[in-house]
Amino acid sequence: MNFRKPLLGSTGAAALIALTVMPEPAAAQSLSIEEITVTARRREESLQDTPLSITAFTADALRQRNVTNIYDLSAITPNFVTTPQLGRRLDRPTIRGQSGTLVRGEPNASYFIDGVFISGSATSSTIDALERVEIIRGPQSALFGRATFSGAINFITRQPTDEFEGQFNATVGSHQTYKASGWMSGPLVGEKLKFFAAAGFDTYGGE
Repeated sequence: MNFRKPLLGSTGAAALIALTVMPEPAAAQSLSIEEITVTARRREESLQDTPLSITAFTADALRQRNVTNIYDLSAITPNFVTTPQLGRRLDRPTIRGQSGTLVRGEPNASYFIDGVFISGSATSSTIDALERVEIIRGPQSALFGRATFSGAINFITRQPTDEFEGQFNATVGSHQTYKASGWMSGPLVGEKLKFFAAAGFDTYGGE
């Protein structure tokens, strides 16, 4: 009996400690995941509820990952690759390993800005002016048209705002790298007329 009393006492202490520690995980339940709204099917819907294979990044997510061009974007997106080919002239997106010929023929994936097809390279597009970018994997001909057999990359631009706001970014690096971009938005005539403007400059190695 003398050996059992300390054992019971330690068990009671352990139970008391457990009761004081258990409420802590409740605080973690208050954390929430940002909900991303996409328009891949021509209507606004939650990314989680969309029956498509989509990778979407908001403007804040792109900024946090230091994405300044489509090459940075492809580096953080699964099953999407694009690499420099003779400067900006022959850049073609490759989704799920499906790519057309570099010189002739239609590509199997294409770039869009607000659903409008981009003819040629999208390398010069200003990433800072985007509200969101959606990389959609799988055939998208029904919604985006031809040259989207393997998928589509849709850039959604920012909307004009009720108050004046803007942003400017500049980068200087090795190999004659100079980048500058910015955007501005605000009202022109009260709530009836608003504006949004964006521009960018990007040079690397003399091109």
